[in-house]
Amino acid sequence: MQFWRLDQAEKSFQRALQLHRQVHNVLNEAKDIFGIGEVHLYRDNLDTAEGFVESAFHLFKKLHNIQGEADCLRRLAQVHVQHVKLDEAEKLLEHALQLCNQLQDHLGKAFNLSTLGEVYLKRNKLNEAEQSFDRALQLRRQTQDLVGEAYNLEKLGEIRLRQNKLDEAEEMFERALQLRRQTQDPVGEPYNLENLGEICLRQNKLDKAEELFERALQLCRQTQDPVGEAYNLEKLGEICLRQNKLAEAKEMFERALQLRRRTQDPGGEAYNLAKLGEIRLQQTKLDKAEEMFERALQLSRQTQDPVGEASNLEKLGEIRLRQNKLDEAKEMFERALQLRRQTQDLVGEAYNLYQLAETRLRQNKLGEAEELLEHSLQLYKQAAESPSEAIVLEKLTDVRLLRGEALTPASTKPPPPLSIGSP
Repeated sequence: MQFWRLDQAEKSFQRALQLHRQVHNVLNEAKDIFGIGEVHLYRDNLDTAEGFVESAFHLFKKLHNIQGEADCLRRLAQVHVQHVKLDEAEKLLEHALQLCNQLQDHLGKAFNLSTLGEVYLKRNKLNEAEQSFDRALQLRRQTQDLVGEAYNLEKLGEIRLRQNKLDEAEEMFERALQLRRQTQDPVGEPYNLENLGEICLRQNKLDKAEELFERALQLCRQTQDPVGEAYNLEKLGEICLRQNKLAEAKEMFERALQLRRRTQDPGGEAYNLAKLGEIRLQQTKLDKAEEMFERALQLSRQTQDPVGEASNLEKLGEIRLRQNKLDEAKEMFERALQLRRQTQDLVGEAYNLYQLAETRLRQNKLGEAEELLEHSLQLYKQAAESPSEAIVLEKLTDVRLLRGEALTPASTKPPPPLSIGSP
C-alpha cells in the first residue's frame, strides 16, 4: 500500500477514534484502534502495531466480541512471525482458529491457516506448511476469494521450489499469475513472473528467464516499486553473467546498487558490490575487485550476515592467492572456514579446506595440503557434490604423486568421517 494512503487511513481512524470516545461507543473505538494497528503493521512498525492491536483485543474481549478477538489474535500472530517468535505465534493462531470455528468464519480460518503455514515455512517444516496452505486454498475457493487463492497458490509454489519440484512449482505460479491478472493486481503479477523466471534459470532456459524478468521489471517500474525493480535488475545481471556479457551485467548491477542504496538496504547493497567485484575479477582488475569485496564485507558484518561475510572473505582470499600473498590468503580462508562451520555449510567448509590446501601447496607443505584435501573430499562426499569431489580427488592424486606416493588401491580408502566442528 502506498505511504500517502496509509497516512490518510491513519488520520481517518484517529479522527473517528476521538469521536467514538466522545460518545462512549466502545465497539467502534476498538475497531478504530485495531485499524490504526493495521496501518502500522503495513508500515512494518511492528512494536507500535502490537501495542494498538493488543489494546483493541482487550476492548473486544471486554465486549465479548469474538470476531474482533479473532482478528486481533491473527494480527498479533503476524507480528510474532515477523519477530520470529514462532511458538507464541502458533499459540495465538490455534486460539484464533478455535474462535473462527465457533463463528463458522471460513475466510478468517483461511487467513489463520495461511499464517500458520508461514510459521511452518520458517521452521522448514514443508509438509506441515503444505497442509496448512492447502486447507487455506480450499477455503479461499469456497468463499470465492481470488486474491487469497492466488496467495496460497504462490506459497505452495514456493514449497515446490524448495523441494526442487520445478514442474509443479511452475503450474502453481502460472495459476496464481492468471488470478493476479484477473483481479488486476499489478503488485502480485511481477512476483509470479519473478518465480517463473527463477524456474527458467534453474532449467538453464536463459532467454525465457530474461523475458520474464524484463516483464516483471516493467511492472515494478509502473507501480513505483524500487525494491522489486532492484531485484529484477539483479536477476537480469545474473543472466548476463552466465552469458559472459560482462558490460551488460555491470550496468544491471550498478543500477540495482543505486536502488538498494536509495531504499537503505545494506544487504542488497552488499550483494551488488560482490557481483561487481566478481565482474572485476573476471576482467583481472584485482585492485578494483578487492575494493568492491572489502566494501561488501563491511556491509555483511554490519547486517550480521555470516553467509555473505564468508563469501566475501573467500573472494578476497582468491585475490590474495592470485597476488601470491599466501599468508593473507590463508588468513582469509581460515576466517571464512569458521563462518561456514558456524552455519553448518558442508560445501562452503569443503571449499575453504580446498583453498587452504592450495596455499600449503604453494608453500611446498605437501603433507598439510594432503590432509586438508582429504578433509575437503570427505565433506564433498557427504554433501553429494560429485563435480567438486572429482576436482579435489584429482588434486589429491597430484599431491600424492608429488610426495612419491603413487595412488594405490589401499590409499583410495576414504579418510575417517570428519566432525564438522573439528579444526
